[in-house]
Formats: sequence, structure tokens, C-alpha cells
Amino acid sequence: MGSYHEVFVECADGVPHERLLADVGAACGAALLPVEADHSDWGVKVGGTAFWLSFSHAFEEDAGIPFERYDAYLDVKDSDGDLVRQEATARRVYDALAATGRYRLALTHDLQRLIAATDLPRAT
Repeated sequence: MGSYHEVFVECADGVPHERLLADVGAACGAALLPVEADHSDWGVKVGGTAFWLSFSHAFEEDAGIPFERYDAYLDVKDSDGDLVRQEATARRVYDALAATGRYRLALTHDLQRLIAATDLPRAT
């Protein structure tokens, strides 16, 4: 099955799925397309990395990570199994989504290790 990095996303109030889909596509470098998979709604392969976005999940708090707070998650998988490159790619997507100011995010590895987290932006 291999190892994954995941970017969990909680949308700020009023952010529709279409906006998240567009932001994820921009961060990944290609528009995601609908997929027929048990665990994903949308996906794309860019170079040697596959991205799968799901707008729902059944993950509950584990390893101190409150997965249930997040609306969606993105699986990031390097096809060559290069975990250093896979994490760098996941971090790039995470950083791009964080820069929009629209999301609370968590970057994890195999749902077991929290690498980074952001909070939702505060109203000004």
C-alpha cells in the first residue's frame, strides 16, 4: 500500500467545495478531475505524484490529531516511493493552501504524525 502524506482541510465559513477544488488544483499544478474510487472524489497525477481529494472521511481523533474537525483531505503519493520528495510536495501544497487564508489545515504522515498545522484566519 505504501506511505502517504495527507493535507487535512477545514474550510472557513462560506468557502464552497468548488473554491477548495480550484485552490487544490492550483497548488498541485493541475486541475483535479472526478474519479471513481472508494476513498476519493477527485484526483490528478502531476509528474511522479498522485493527488486524491475527498470531501468526506470517517477519521476520528488519533495520535492527538482531531481529524473529525476537517471537512476534506488530500492524499499525496509519490509513485517512486521517495518519501523526502513526497513530503516536500505535500508541504508545498499545504503552504499554498495556507497562503490563501481560507482554511484551517493539518499536514500529516500516514495519519500518525502531525507535521504542521494552521488555524483558521481571524476576522479583522
